[in-house]
Amino acid sequence: MTNTEEYIRLTRHNESFHVLMGRDTMIHAALAYGATGAIASCANVAPRIAADIYDKFVAGDLKGSLEAQFTLAPLRIACGLGTFPAAIKEGMVQQGLAVGKCLDPISGLSDDQKKKLHKVLADMGIL
Repeated sequence: MTNTEEYIRLTRHNESFHVLMGRDTMIHAALAYGATGAIASCANVAPRIAADIYDKFVAGDLKGSLEAQFTLAPLRIACGLGTFPAAIKEGMVQQGLAVGKCLDPISGLSDDQKKKLHKVLADMGIL
């Protein structure tokens, strides 16, 4: 976040330069600093929730934006269940999207990891 803030600070007077947040758990904070958006891997699994962070922020609903950020956080944390992008792909599979297996050398999630991810997605209201 410190690096992102510094990019925003140094480029804030250049209207043609835009800073995007690359950390899914920090989208709301980056928008508050002046970022113009995000590149969020979790948006593949939870697009509406990720978009709500931005949409609500620009609409002035800061509380709603922060709540959407808090809703997305458990999914991003669950990405630590395996090597990236295994949890993202599995999250999409659990929603019925045929995205295929991870490419070697990355393996998919174990059955136990899949169950943990399923609970996260269910708790988020995605499943």
